[in-house]
Amino acid sequence: MNQPPENPYASPGVDEIFEGEPILEAEVVWNEEFSLRVGNIVGDSPLSLPDVCLYCAADIVDDLGIRQNNHFHRLRLLEAESPVSMNVSYSVCAKCIEAAQSWRRRRGKSLYFILAAFVGGTISFAGMVTLSEADHRPNSLFTGLFGIFATAGVGGFFRVAYCESQLPKGLALQKFAGNTMTLAGAGWKFIQRFR
Repeated sequence: MNQPPENPYASPGVDEIFEGEPILEAEVVWNEEFSLRVGNIVGDSPLSLPDVCLYCAADIVDDLGIRQNNHFHRLRLLEAESPVSMNVSYSVCAKCIEAAQSWRRRRGKSLYFILAAFVGGTISFAGMVTLSEADHRPNSLFTGLFGIFATAGVGGFFRVAYCESQLPKGLALQKFAGNTMTLAGAGWKFIQRFR
């Protein structure tokens, strides 16, 4: 009765207020049923995978591993539809976390190796160019050094690529249909255990 008159020029839905309690993480009902199809995990969101390591399938004991949550947000083709939001929770054991950190350290050492090879190669190339005009014998020495440093630099790049390939990747959303999602990125031992 004492309501203000409606504004005919207002955007639709601007004045809508939704009342209710905010959803806390503990109140979310996690789905624990999943299946494996061609090496991918298929389940309904929000999905909670068992307390085993996603990569090596070891049981998580004494809370030494960590529980990770991935949130995937995908826009729909039509702008009028709301974006899709999907959640998955999985565990990673302490051994796999330590192995990943070790591979990251090795990758860092490879970058220093590449830097040293670049500096050494630059110095030997400069020496080779400087002595190439004069008819000196040390030119072959610098040519050999340049070849060694160039080979070391290329080897360093391959080492970085190898270290990057050994790092465990997180889950990736392959496709979704409605509330069902298909996830890739689980370790081979996890797939073998729950096949």
